[in-house]
Amino acid sequence: MPRKAWIGHREIGIKMLSCQTATELMSMRVEQPLSTRQNLALGLHLTMCRGCRSFQKQMQTIHEACKIFPDHLFKDSL
Repeated sequence: MPRKAWIGHREIGIKMLSCQTATELMSMRVEQPLSTRQNLALGLHLTMCRGCRSFQKQMQTIHEACKIFPDHLFKDSL
């Protein structure tokens, strides 16, 4: 049975994500917005998982570095 998140006495019914699903959502989020449910589930997972928080920071660093890397240099190296 899936675990559910609790806020006070109300159940909000968000299934706990695996680390694999969390990393897939983090990758997806780079290209497209996540649904409200996906954002909530990912946020809950990140609150509790240090490894995935670290992965998220690494992804953000790489994404920011790619923004400043000149496109012509990257295309020439392929």
